Amino acid sequence: MDLKVDKVQRVLSIFARLLSGQCIKKYQESARFHVDERTIQRDIDDIRAFLAEQMMEGQESVNLEYDRRVRGYVLN
Repeated sequence: MDLKVDKVQRVLSIFARLLSGQCIKKYQESARFHVDERTIQRDIDDIRAFLAEQMMEGQESVNLEYDRRVRGYVLN
């Protein structure tokens, strides 16, 4: 499969799970998708950039943050 398609599917999968209220942990995602944790961090950064762009366009404010209590990323 094309690497670009893999990235799109991975990012959308992570985003969909965040929207459903799940906590995203880099080490779990890297194992799930067979990529390095740095790749997952870049995906998280892409999702953050998307959310910031949506906020600038007047959409509801949603932040993707690291929650130390659960040791993972969640939407607030």
